[in-house]
Amino acid sequence: TWAPRQSRAILAFPDGANVSYDFDTKQQVSLPAHWEQFSFSPSGEQIAGLNIALDRENRWLFASDPDGKNLQSIEALGNYANRVTVSWSPNDQVIAFSRTGNDIGGERQQILLIGKNGENFPGLVVEGYGFQPNWSPNGSRILYSAARSDNDYKPALWIVGGSGNTMGANRQLLRVNTWANKCTFASEEALYCAVPIVLDRGVGLTPALADTVPDTIERIDLTTGARTTVARPETDASVHDLSIAPDGSRLYFTTKQDGKLHEMKLR
Repeated sequence: TWAPRQSRAILAFPDGANVSYDFDTKQQVSLPAHWEQFSFSPSGEQIAGLNIALDRENRWLFASDPDGKNLQSIEALGNYANRVTVSWSPNDQVIAFSRTGNDIGGERQQILLIGKNGENFPGLVVEGYGFQPNWSPNGSRILYSAARSDNDYKPALWIVGGSGNTMGANRQLLRVNTWANKCTFASEEALYCAVPIVLDRGVGLTPALADTVPDTIERIDLTTGARTTVARPETDASVHDLSIAPDGSRLYFTTKQDGKLHEMKLR
Protein backbone atom coordinates (compact mmCIF):
# COMPACT_ATOMS: atom_id res chain seq x y z
CA THR A 1 0.00 0.00 0.00
CA TRP A 2 1.57 3.29 -1.17
CA ALA A 3 1.37 6.66 0.53
CA PRO A 4 -0.08 9.41 -1.73
CA ARG A 5 3.33 11.08 -2.12
CA GLN A 6 4.99 7.71 -2.73
CA SER A 7 7.68 8.27 -0.11
CA ARG A 8 6.31 5.50 2.12
CA ALA A 9 4.76 2.09 1.63
CA ILE A 10 3.46 -0.78 3.73
CA LEU A 11 4.31 -4.26 2.49
CA ALA A 12 2.19 -7.22 3.58
CA PHE A 13 3.96 -10.54 3.03
CA PRO A 14 2.39 -14.00 2.48
CA ASP A 15 3.73 -15.22 5.84
CA GLY A 16 1.71 -12.52 7.63
CA ALA A 17 4.57 -10.06 8.25
CA ASN A 18 3.84 -6.34 7.77
CA VAL A 19 6.63 -3.85 7.12
CA SER A 20 6.40 -0.05 6.94
CA TYR A 21 9.20 1.37 4.77
CA ASP A 22 10.31 4.99 4.37
CA PHE A 23 12.05 5.48 1.02
CA ASP A 24 13.50 8.86 2.04
CA THR A 25 15.23 7.66 5.22
CA LYS A 26 15.70 4.02 4.05
CA GLN A 27 14.24 2.84 7.37
CA GLN A 28 11.82 -0.01 7.90
CA VAL A 29 9.64 -0.86 10.87
CA SER A 30 7.74 -4.08 11.53
CA LEU A 31 4.03 -3.69 12.23
CA PRO A 32 1.87 -6.24 14.11
CA ALA A 33 0.95 -9.28 12.02
CA HIS A 34 -2.69 -9.01 13.11
CA TRP A 35 -3.05 -5.59 11.46
CA GLU A 36 -4.79 -5.67 8.07
CA GLN A 37 -6.25 -3.49 5.28
CA PHE A 38 -3.85 -0.55 5.46
CA SER A 39 -4.76 2.83 3.98
CA PHE A 40 -2.72 6.06 4.12
CA SER A 41 -4.11 9.49 4.96
CA PRO A 42 -3.93 12.11 2.15
CA SER A 43 -0.79 13.61 3.70
CA GLY A 44 0.83 10.21 4.17
CA GLU A 45 1.49 11.05 7.83
CA GLN A 46 -1.01 8.50 9.21
CA ILE A 47 -2.38 5.08 8.38
CA ALA A 48 -5.69 3.41 9.11
CA GLY A 49 -6.31 -0.31 9.32
CA LEU A 50 -8.04 -3.17 11.10
CA ASN A 51 -6.64 -4.65 14.30
CA ILE A 52 -7.79 -8.29 14.04
CA ALA A 53 -6.82 -9.56 17.47
CA LEU A 54 -7.64 -13.11 18.59
CA ASP A 55 -9.97 -11.73 21.24
CA ARG A 56 -12.93 -10.14 19.45
CA GLU A 57 -13.22 -7.60 22.28
CA ASN A 58 -9.84 -6.18 21.17
CA ARG A 59 -10.64 -5.86 17.46
CA TRP A 60 -10.67 -2.23 16.32
CA LEU A 61 -10.61 0.07 13.33
CA PHE A 62 -7.53 2.15 14.16
CA ALA A 63 -5.38 5.07 13.03
CA SER A 64 -1.70 5.53 13.81
CA ASP A 65 1.58 6.92 12.54
CA PRO A 66 3.04 4.89 9.64
CA ASP A 67 5.48 3.27 12.08
CA GLY A 68 2.64 2.17 14.38
CA LYS A 69 3.14 4.86 17.04
CA ASN A 70 0.40 7.13 18.44
CA LEU A 71 -2.22 4.41 18.04
CA GLN A 72 -5.82 5.63 18.12
CA SER A 73 -8.77 3.23 18.35
CA ILE A 74 -11.64 4.55 16.20
CA GLU A 75 -14.46 1.97 16.26
CA ALA A 76 -14.87 -1.44 17.85
CA LEU A 77 -15.20 -4.25 15.29
CA GLY A 78 -16.39 -7.20 17.36
CA ASN A 79 -17.60 -9.89 14.93
CA TYR A 80 -18.07 -7.44 12.03
CA ALA A 81 -14.50 -6.94 10.79
CA ASN A 82 -15.38 -8.70 7.52
CA ARG A 83 -17.97 -5.98 6.84
CA VAL A 84 -15.52 -3.08 7.04
CA THR A 85 -13.50 -1.71 4.10
CA VAL A 86 -10.68 0.65 5.09
CA SER A 87 -10.29 3.46 2.54
CA TRP A 88 -9.05 6.90 3.64
CA SER A 89 -10.74 9.53 1.46
CA PRO A 90 -8.57 12.07 -0.42
CA ASN A 91 -10.49 14.90 1.29
CA ASP A 92 -9.55 13.49 4.74
CA GLN A 93 -13.18 13.09 5.87
CA VAL A 94 -13.77 9.31 5.78
CA ILE A 95 -11.45 6.46 6.72
CA ALA A 96 -13.67 3.40 6.20
CA PHE A 97 -16.95 2.01 4.89
CA SER A 98 -19.06 -0.38 6.98
CA ARG A 99 -21.76 -2.73 5.69
CA THR A 100 -23.59 -2.56 9.02
CA GLY A 101 -26.27 0.02 8.23
CA ASN A 102 -30.02 -0.38 8.48
CA ASP A 103 -31.72 -3.18 6.54
CA ILE A 104 -33.71 -1.20 3.98
CA GLY A 105 -35.12 -4.19 2.09
CA GLY A 106 -35.68 -4.74 -1.61
CA GLU A 107 -32.03 -5.72 -2.17
CA ARG A 108 -30.98 -2.32 -0.86
CA GLN A 109 -28.45 -1.87 1.93
CA GLN A 110 -27.14 1.10 3.90
CA ILE A 111 -23.38 1.59 3.91
CA LEU A 112 -22.05 3.63 6.84
CA LEU A 113 -19.16 6.06 6.34
CA ILE A 114 -16.79 6.23 9.31
CA GLY A 115 -14.77 9.34 10.14
CA LYS A 116 -11.70 9.53 12.33
CA ASN A 117 -13.40 11.68 14.98
CA GLY A 118 -16.82 10.05 15.32
CA GLU A 119 -18.55 12.15 12.67
CA ASN A 120 -22.16 11.26 11.87
CA PHE A 121 -22.08 11.10 8.07
CA PRO A 122 -25.15 10.20 6.00
CA GLY A 123 -25.17 6.56 4.96
CA LEU A 124 -25.05 5.45 1.34
CA VAL A 125 -28.11 3.65 0.00
CA VAL A 126 -26.69 0.92 -2.24
CA GLU A 127 -28.79 -1.05 -4.71
CA GLY A 128 -27.49 -4.59 -4.39
CA TYR A 129 -24.83 -6.72 -2.72
CA GLY A 130 -21.05 -7.11 -2.88
CA PHE A 131 -20.32 -3.40 -2.31
CA GLN A 132 -16.83 -2.26 -3.41
CA PRO A 133 -15.81 1.46 -3.24
CA ASN A 134 -13.25 3.62 -5.08
CA TRP A 135 -12.65 7.32 -4.32
CA SER A 136 -12.33 9.99 -7.01
CA PRO A 137 -9.02 11.94 -6.94
CA ASN A 138 -10.26 14.78 -4.72
CA GLY A 139 -12.77 12.72 -2.75
CA SER A 140 -15.83 14.54 -4.04
CA ARG A 141 -17.32 11.36 -5.55
CA ILE A 142 -17.44 7.66 -4.79
CA LEU A 143 -17.43 5.02 -7.49
CA TYR A 144 -18.82 1.72 -6.27
CA SER A 145 -20.02 -1.60 -7.62
CA ALA A 146 -22.91 -3.77 -6.47
CA ALA A 147 -24.88 -6.75 -7.82
CA ARG A 148 -28.68 -7.06 -8.12
CA SER A 149 -31.06 -9.81 -9.25
CA ASP A 150 -32.45 -7.68 -12.09
CA ASN A 151 -28.92 -7.65 -13.54
CA ASP A 152 -28.38 -11.40 -12.97
CA TYR A 153 -26.24 -10.57 -9.93
CA LYS A 154 -23.49 -9.17 -12.13
CA PRO A 155 -21.45 -6.25 -10.75
CA ALA A 156 -22.65 -2.83 -11.93
CA LEU A 157 -20.90 0.53 -11.47
CA TRP A 158 -22.52 3.50 -9.74
CA ILE A 159 -21.22 7.00 -9.01
CA VAL A 160 -22.41 9.09 -6.05
CA GLY A 161 -21.45 12.23 -4.14
CA GLY A 162 -18.79 11.68 -1.48
CA SER A 163 -18.18 15.00 0.23
CA GLY A 164 -20.00 17.41 2.52
CA ASN A 165 -23.64 18.04 1.65
CA THR A 166 -23.40 15.90 -1.49
CA MET A 167 -22.44 12.74 0.41
CA GLY A 168 -24.72 10.00 -0.86
CA ALA A 169 -26.49 12.33 -3.29
CA ASN A 170 -26.69 12.45 -7.10
CA ARG A 171 -26.49 8.69 -7.48
CA GLN A 172 -26.03 7.56 -11.08
CA LEU A 173 -25.96 4.08 -12.63
CA LEU A 174 -23.16 3.89 -15.23
CA ARG A 175 -24.45 0.67 -16.89
CA VAL A 176 -21.00 -0.90 -16.93
CA ASN A 177 -20.67 -4.45 -15.63
CA THR A 178 -17.42 -4.63 -13.71
CA TRP A 179 -16.07 -4.08 -10.20
CA ALA A 180 -14.97 -0.72 -8.78
CA ASN A 181 -11.56 -2.13 -7.83
CA LYS A 182 -10.93 -2.82 -11.54
CA CYS A 183 -11.15 0.93 -12.29
CA THR A 184 -8.90 3.96 -11.91
CA PHE A 185 -9.79 7.65 -12.20
CA ALA A 186 -8.09 9.69 -14.92
CA SER A 187 -9.76 12.84 -13.50
CA GLU A 188 -12.93 13.80 -11.66
CA GLU A 189 -14.80 13.43 -14.96
CA ALA A 190 -13.32 10.26 -16.45
CA LEU A 191 -12.11 6.80 -15.49
CA TYR A 192 -10.60 3.70 -17.06
CA CYS A 193 -11.99 0.28 -16.22
CA ALA A 194 -11.14 -3.33 -17.00
CA VAL A 195 -14.45 -4.80 -18.19
CA PRO A 196 -14.85 -8.60 -18.52
CA ILE A 197 -15.91 -9.67 -22.01
CA VAL A 198 -18.55 -11.96 -20.52
CA LEU A 199 -19.94 -12.52 -17.02
CA ASP A 200 -22.04 -15.41 -15.80
CA ARG A 201 -25.06 -15.00 -13.57
CA GLY A 202 -24.15 -14.60 -9.91
CA VAL A 203 -20.49 -13.66 -10.45
CA GLY A 204 -21.00 -10.32 -8.67
CA LEU A 205 -21.39 -12.24 -5.42
CA THR A 206 -18.26 -14.35 -6.01
CA PRO A 207 -15.72 -12.19 -7.92
CA ALA A 208 -13.08 -14.95 -8.00
CA LEU A 209 -15.21 -16.76 -10.61
CA ALA A 210 -14.15 -14.09 -13.12
CA ASP A 211 -10.40 -14.47 -12.51
CA THR A 212 -9.97 -16.35 -15.80
CA VAL A 213 -12.26 -14.10 -17.90
CA PRO A 214 -10.38 -11.75 -20.29
CA ASP A 215 -10.97 -7.99 -19.96
CA THR A 216 -11.12 -5.07 -22.32
CA ILE A 217 -10.01 -1.60 -21.20
CA GLU A 218 -12.73 1.04 -21.48
CA ARG A 219 -12.79 4.78 -20.86
CA ILE A 220 -15.95 6.12 -19.24
CA ASP A 221 -16.93 9.79 -19.40
CA LEU A 222 -18.73 10.56 -16.14
CA THR A 223 -20.28 13.74 -17.54
CA THR A 224 -21.96 12.19 -20.58
CA GLY A 225 -21.90 8.50 -19.67
CA ALA A 226 -20.17 7.68 -22.96
CA ARG A 227 -18.05 4.51 -23.11
CA THR A 228 -15.05 4.07 -25.40
CA THR A 229 -13.15 0.82 -25.86
CA VAL A 230 -9.47 1.73 -25.53
CA ALA A 231 -7.79 -1.60 -26.16
CA ARG A 232 -7.57 -5.21 -25.22
CA PRO A 233 -4.33 -6.58 -23.71
CA GLU A 234 -2.08 -8.41 -26.18
CA THR A 235 -2.83 -11.70 -24.45
CA ASP A 236 -6.16 -12.59 -22.87
CA ALA A 237 -5.94 -11.60 -19.22
CA SER A 238 -7.98 -10.68 -16.17
CA VAL A 239 -6.78 -7.18 -15.31
CA HIS A 240 -6.41 -5.81 -11.77
CA ASP A 241 -4.73 -2.97 -9.85
CA LEU A 242 -5.11 -0.33 -12.56
CA SER A 243 -3.29 2.97 -12.12
CA ILE A 244 -2.63 5.82 -14.50
CA ALA A 245 0.58 7.79 -15.07
CA PRO A 246 0.48 11.40 -13.77
CA ASP A 247 0.53 12.76 -17.33
CA GLY A 248 -2.26 10.42 -18.44
CA SER A 249 -0.14 8.79 -21.12
CA ARG A 250 -0.03 5.22 -19.77
CA LEU A 251 -1.99 2.69 -17.80
CA TYR A 252 -0.31 0.23 -15.46
CA PHE A 253 -1.93 -2.97 -14.28
CA THR A 254 -1.33 -6.51 -13.08
CA THR A 255 -2.99 -9.66 -14.38
CA LYS A 256 -4.30 -12.71 -12.57
CA GLN A 257 -2.70 -15.01 -15.12
CA ASP A 258 0.96 -14.12 -14.50
CA GLY A 259 0.93 -11.64 -11.58
CA LYS A 260 3.29 -9.32 -13.50
CA LEU A 261 3.13 -5.55 -13.91
CA HIS A 262 2.10 -4.45 -17.41
CA GLU A 263 2.07 -1.11 -19.25
CA MET A 264 -0.42 0.13 -21.86
CA LYS A 265 0.21 3.31 -23.85
CA LEU A 266 -2.82 5.60 -24.10
CA ARG A 267 -1.22 8.15 -26.42
